[in-house]
Order: sequence, then C-alpha cells, then structure tokens
Amino acid sequence: MTPALEISHLRKVYRSGTVAVEDVSLSIQPGDFFGFLGPNGAGKSTTIHCITGISNPTSGQIRIFGIDAVADYRNARKLVGLSPQDFNVDQFATGRNIIDWMGGYFGMPRALRKSRTDMLIERFDLVLHANKPFASLETMHPKVIVLAHLCSANSAESMVERLARFCRDELSLAQAGKGNGITPLPGLEHRQRLHRVAIHPIASTTDKCWLPSRFIELAIKLRGSGFDPQFVVAPEERAHWQHIEHLGLTLTDLGPLDRVAAWLYECGWFIGNDSGIGHLASSLDIPTLSLFMRRGIARTWRPDWGVGQVLIGSGYLPTGRLKERYWKYMLSVNKVSDAFDRLRALAPNA
Repeated sequence: MTPALEISHLRKVYRSGTVAVEDVSLSIQPGDFFGFLGPNGAGKSTTIHCITGISNPTSGQIRIFGIDAVADYRNARKLVGLSPQDFNVDQFATGRNIIDWMGGYFGMPRALRKSRTDMLIERFDLVLHANKPFASLETMHPKVIVLAHLCSANSAESMVERLARFCRDELSLAQAGKGNGITPLPGLEHRQRLHRVAIHPIASTTDKCWLPSRFIELAIKLRGSGFDPQFVVAPEERAHWQHIEHLGLTLTDLGPLDRVAAWLYECGWFIGNDSGIGHLASSLDIPTLSLFMRRGIARTWRPDWGVGQVLIGSGYLPTGRLKERYWKYMLSVNKVSDAFDRLRALAPNA
C-alpha cells in the first residue's frame, strides 16, 4: 500500500546556517494517526512547512500518496489539509473573500470560485454575514456550534448516542433520540423480504474492506441456509463484481441512492464493511452486521440507529498497523456467520 506520507532523510538548513531539521525519515500509512512530538525548536513546524510547501527542503525527499511534494507540488498539495493552532487568515477580511482566496490557493478558476463561494455561503447559512469581517463572525452567527469534542471523547457510546445526548443535555431537546425522521415512500413495507440479506462488500478505502472472496463464500453459505443474499455496490463498482453472477449470486442494479434506500428498507438484514451504506441501512432500522478493522473505530463510528452487531477482525493483533493490514485475513467466514446468527437472535421477526 502506498504510504499517505513518506519522508526520507529530510534536512532543512536556513540561510543563517541554522539546521532546523536533520535527517528525518518516517512513513505513515493511510488511516494512521501519527503524533509528531518534541520540544520547542526541535523542527516539528519546519517539517510540516516542508510537507505543505511553505518551505523547501535543503535535501531529502517527501512523498504524499506517492507524489513528490517538491517536484510535483501542485498535485501533492491537493492531498494535504492543514489545520493550524490559531486562525491564520486576515481577521478583517470578509467571509466571502476568505472562501474565494482559499479556492484561488488551489488553482480554482475565478468563475468557478464565485459559484462555489455562493453555494458554500448558502449551505452554511452565512448569507447575512458573508460581507462582514471574519473577526466578529462567531458573535454575529450564534447558531455555530462546534462538535469536535464529541468525536474525540473517550466514551464507549457510539457517535449516534453522543449526538442524541448532546441534543438532550446541551440543547434541552428532552425527546431527542436516535430517530432521524426518514420517511419511506408510499407502498414500501418495512422488511417485507425477511430472507433477503443485503451484502455491501465495498468501503471508502480498501483497508476497510473484508476480502471479496470471503464475502462471496459467505453469500453462498447464506444461500444454503435458505436466505437470499444480494450484493449492492455503486454503479462504477459493478464491473468488478459482475463475475459473481456466474455463481448464481445476485448483483443488484439500483442506480441513485434513493432507490438503494427503498430497496434496503424492504430487506431483512444487512452485512457489510464500515461504510455509509451500513449507516443508511441502520438508520432505516434494518438489523445490521458491520465488519470493522479496529475496536476504537467501531466503538465510535458503528452504525447504531437500530439493532446491530459489530465484528472486529483484529482482536488478536498487537499494533495499529498490523490490525489495519491483516484484520481482513484474520476474520473468517465462520466468525461472520456466527455473528449473523447472534444478530438474528437480537432482531425481531428472526
């Protein structure tokens, strides 16, 4: 797997002769959290400046998802997000100007920047404040609520539970729960096809995906137990999964997300990777079995709108890197099948 960030023998010497960074090498895999610690003057900021293009290395190499951060700066910079400790924008510039400038930093044409700026201002309900100074924006727009602390909280609760609790405790919405207000279209019957098992073998990144061959083996096993397993993938992913039809397995062709939601609403069960489709199924109150690579991620981000089970594939692996790399090999079809049996015992109409 191509590292998200790879630094090899980085050295930075300023014109004054000060050596800010001396022979730093590291490799960070996609999905890793990497703490870069050191005392003042150790070179942390200078290293980050070299990664983001603020400063040029004296020697060494920096690659971002395989792209040279110096030789191909523009493409590398598109893959980096930088959140500084303090706001580093012109405090007296307007919100509209700041958004426009950010688009310009990434080479966005002026006409496109204007349309995008208008769209973002409307989406975040900033129309009344778009031309006011940034420095006073927070007090002018009191509806802004920062929820970052919910993501980082050391809690056994899922994010769904944390949001519901926040609404009850902080916003005084006493009746706030996990219900999200999704209303099915007329004519749909919830879990009408009780034996249909939706299988979603895709995720946002490949490291989150269980082995395709094992999804297929699981589907065949479910079919032998009297269920109707059906695979659901995005239109652009169908070509990679059409071979399962030769095994007599169903590959649905649903199109837009609203049709996927309608189809899921009538499914009996859902099995899949850590993905948005899993959350959609859970929010439709479809019993959900989700496969995760790490316990911490599963604890916070598991689908928890309705009845569900989470299966961790890396329980016996000692480090984060090993968990992310080998969890999919450690998780057997029998373990997933057993977890599905436990889910059926929890869910109604099992």
